This record gives sequence, structure tokens and C-alpha cells, in this order.
Amino acid sequence: LAAEDREQLLAGFAQLAAALGLAEDGQDSQESAARVRHWLEADGTRCLLVLDNAGSAEVLRPFLPAAGHAQVIVTSSRQALASLGAPVPVDVFTDGQAAAYLAERTGLADEPGALAVAAELGFLPLAHRSLLEIVELCMEAEQFVLLLGELGRRDSKLRLHGRELRFN
Repeated sequence: LAAEDREQLLAGFAQLAAALGLAEDGQDSQESAARVRHWLEADGTRCLLVLDNAGSAEVLRPFLPAAGHAQVIVTSSRQALASLGAPVPVDVFTDGQAAAYLAERTGLADEPGALAVAAELGFLPLAHRSLLEIVELCMEAEQFVLLLGELGRRDSKLRLHGRELRFN
């Protein structure tokens, strides 16, 4: 779930509650988040909750399961969130790692194109994973690089085949 701020987090929990069948008509996002947390605490044995690009530990704390076996991963570039658990530093991809990852996941055997895509993504592993959805829609690496260049890498949106993709 996107966790940069409270609004994003609540919207993500509302979507997750609906997907899990926990949402009821007229239920607000705060209630949806509470239902998901309770479900994770009571029945989250084989669950992994990823809170991406977290902005504040204070915003996250009320939504984190306090019991049960659900696992939670919080991604953030902010050191202050280290108080939530054991930090695991993740570095950017090397040229070789980025090219291999993109080739393996997309089936494209275009190393120069893969490196150009990786450069547009800042060699960030999570950015690679997030944007693979576009490549999986049979877009050539060169088209992908041009698209990223047009959109920029911050706060851009794209509608493709009826799906909204957000780059931030």
C-alpha cells in the first residue's frame, strides 16, 4: 500500500478491505483500515503487508498489526522509521543487476535498452518492479525509455489499457 501520507494509506486500506471482502456499504476508509488490521491480527498467518514509501512512523503506527503472525515490510528513505523494526538497507541496482532483472522479468534481450530503462528509473529496485507492468504489456524497451522521458519520474500518471499507472 502507498504509505507516503495518511490519505494514501487510508485509500489503500479501503481497497484492500474491499478485495478481502471486509468492506461494507457506507463504511469509511478509517473503518476499512481497522477491519484490515483486525483481520491481520486474527487471521494473518500467511500474510505480508507492504507499506511503501512511508513518510511518518506516527502515521503508520495505528495501522500496524499489534498481534498475530502477519509480516509487515515498510519501505522508506527516512531513517526515523527505523524505530518500527529492524532496518534492512537496500542499495540501487548495479548496471548488471538492472539489466539482468529486466531481461529475466520481461524476456527482452536488449541490454542497452534495459540499461537505458534502468537509468531512467534511477537504478531503484522498487521502481523497476513497479514499472514492469508497462513492459509486460509488450512495450519495447526503446518505447519505454521515451515514455519515461516524456512523463518524468516524479508524480506522473498514465492511463494504459484502462489502467492508471502512477509514477512517484
